[in-house]
Amino acid sequence: RALYELGALMNHCCQPNTRHYFDEELNLVMIAAVDIPKEETISISYAQPLQATIQRRFTIKQAKCFECCCHRCSDPTEFRTYAGSIVCPQCSKSMVVAINPLDFRSDWRCEDKKCSYRETAQQYITRNEAFRAEIGQLSCGAGPDGYECLLGRFQSTSLLHPWNTNVLQVKYAITQLYGGGVPGGINLQDLSEKQLRRKVELCEDLLEVANQLEPGMSPFRSKLLQDLRDALEAMKSISGSSFNSAPAIVVQHPGVSWKTQKLNAREANARKNGTCKTTTSSPSTMKQQLEYVEQELSRIMACDPTLRKSSKDLYTGLTKNHN
Repeated sequence: RALYELGALMNHCCQPNTRHYFDEELNLVMIAAVDIPKEETISISYAQPLQATIQRRFTIKQAKCFECCCHRCSDPTEFRTYAGSIVCPQCSKSMVVAINPLDFRSDWRCEDKKCSYRETAQQYITRNEAFRAEIGQLSCGAGPDGYECLLGRFQSTSLLHPWNTNVLQVKYAITQLYGGGVPGGINLQDLSEKQLRRKVELCEDLLEVANQLEPGMSPFRSKLLQDLRDALEAMKSISGSSFNSAPAIVVQHPGVSWKTQKLNAREANARKNGTCKTTTSSPSTMKQQLEYVEQELSRIMACDPTLRKSSKDLYTGLTKNHN
């Protein structure tokens, strides 16, 4: 706020329509993350995209002294991702959502009007804090195996669906432990083909979420695209010529009906945010998968020159850090 007065005047939104970087002269450069309609407010975000509404709003209230009422916070389904929801413990089919997401004390209830399940805000918070505590108990050096084990426990419970924020946070941590250069992780060049496939699968899954929560050229989506590209390039070097015809790695969520509901809404949401490119037909081979990711990154790097151009930059950065 003291150094960049104009930047500090920008409004917050949990689905921001801009991103920024600092050039060589330390100028703050703002660029549009999506097409911004005339008279729409230009916004940035103070929040983490993988936090549920009640967490984001509490953090913003504590740190920035205001209560966010943006379109994501106002939507009980968080753009049909149900990121803050659990699967109904009573009917096991529909999601439990806040009756009024802009009220911290609001009760939560099953979306299915035929189901009578209801719980208080305190019950929701207590349960969610228990899941967050499990994540927090993992040490920085737990390694990918520790997080994979926790993810397995989360996925085995009937309450947490694949896009619940607790599940998503663990998935993202695993993508960074597999070749992301973080403590306790495995260097990209040391990953097995199985581990690389796992990284690709998780990045694709998280990208589906990013396309909904922070579409376009958002930092979150850009980082996932970089990680996905790095993993696919590593797989290409391992597989050789067979890479070109190998089937694309896709995300499978067997037996979950909520996925169909979300995907039905995705294209409409992408059109609204000017990101229809993310809803084109899926690549059928890994070669096409890599080409698509490279095209998306080229489009973003044309606007933000600070992004890494390839996984070689990651190795260079790691070497410099160790030296």
